[in-house]
Amino acid sequence: MRGAIYSRVSTEIQDYGKQTDELKDYAARNNIEVKYIFEEKVSGFKDDRTEFKKLEKLTKNDIDIILVWELSRLSRRSIFIQQTVKNFANKGICIFTKKEGLYTLNDDGTENKNAMFTIGVISMIAEQEIETLKERTISSKRRYILKEGHSYTPIAPYGYNYNSITKQLTINEDEAKKCAMLYQYFSNSDKWKDRLKFSMQAMDYTNVPEDISKEEIQKSLE
Repeated sequence: MRGAIYSRVSTEIQDYGKQTDELKDYAARNNIEVKYIFEEKVSGFKDDRTEFKKLEKLTKNDIDIILVWELSRLSRRSIFIQQTVKNFANKGICIFTKKEGLYTLNDDGTENKNAMFTIGVISMIAEQEIETLKERTISSKRRYILKEGHSYTPIAPYGYNYNSITKQLTINEDEAKKCAMLYQYFSNSDKWKDRLKFSMQAMDYTNVPEDISKEEIQKSLE
């Protein structure tokens, strides 16, 4: 049987060596000839991953099975995981997840319905847990600032000053007036983002993210 290994970690300081080594050992014990090894350091929330794209191009003529250390190595998004295992199943390629012990295809090459169902449930629960953690983290940061006056970053948001000794935020009165003026200026406009950027540039504040939403700015200024 011919196989490919896909190992992924999210950050540069992490190491995917442990994943690859364990999958190599598994392949050796199960008579799987590893033909390809794909390793990368990139967030699982990104679909456009260089090494993963190479993996996706493989066909049944290249490999019979893909080995991953755990399901989340494929992606952190449930729908992407389910689409991925389905696409490879349609090619006749099995995916094995070592941690969960799941095979997406049966020995006769047919789709393993139980495994597919389990993958759907696990991936959805994992994605929800991540969203819950994000919400808790954001809530904690907001409380840290609003209730205790502390900052979780040494870079003060526009409208505040940061005290490096007390690590507290205090309102910058001059910038606060500009924030109030900006809120009134953009809040009722359909072209709020263009107007906001123009105004902030005029105030010598140009760091306005491209993907910022009106709701995010409203929360910041209210």
